[in-house]
Amino acid sequence: EDPTTRAWIDEVLGWSAMHRGEHEEADRHLRAALELEKVIWANNPAVVFRYTFLARNLSMRRRFAEAEAVLDSIPNIDRVHGQTMGDPTAYAKEPSLARAMVKLDRGEPAAALALLPPDQADIDDFPFEHRHLLRGAALCALGRASEGLPLMETYAEMFADESFPSHPRVAYWRAVTGSCALAAGDRPRAKQLAEQARQAFTRQPGVSPYYKAALLTLEERLKRT
Repeated sequence: EDPTTRAWIDEVLGWSAMHRGEHEEADRHLRAALELEKVIWANNPAVVFRYTFLARNLSMRRRFAEAEAVLDSIPNIDRVHGQTMGDPTAYAKEPSLARAMVKLDRGEPAAALALLPPDQADIDDFPFEHRHLLRGAALCALGRASEGLPLMETYAEMFADESFPSHPRVAYWRAVTGSCALAAGDRPRAKQLAEQARQAFTRQPGVSPYYKAALLTLEERLKRT
């Protein structure tokens, strides 16, 4: 079997298992894809995504130290030579975004905020770990909802439009945005976002508990206010 095809298959199977909450299975596939692509993509900076995907799955399981160790093992993107897809420096931001997401999962928003790269005019970050979305979530978690909420509203809805409303990561980010809206004093918007997230999980119940946890948190907060 062609190694490129095998790596692609493992990656797709890994993503599918991760979204379903089969995180052990996802780990096996994502590690297999990474090992193949260390060879196939040895001179391609896009290999960085294989490390960040693996770390994402580990962080969803609350295995934060292991996730950070994977991210620490990423080769220096600025020193990648040979055949590349575009500008190799374009990938150098990805480890910082992935580390920031792990810090948010850990409950360390100040650390997440410190890791985020500065804004720039032509940002093209990976959608569900876009620096604006992560910045908004970190600001909200730090009690700065008035700053964070506009970022979360804009980017969570943008990615809902670009993917589909029932995507578990859309539902996750809508629930997180709902908690921020509630903290900002906008209970009606928080309830609306909770309902949208709930509808997504009703349509697709078999997704990782990681995604559903944000809605459970929001629903508990709504009950208390």
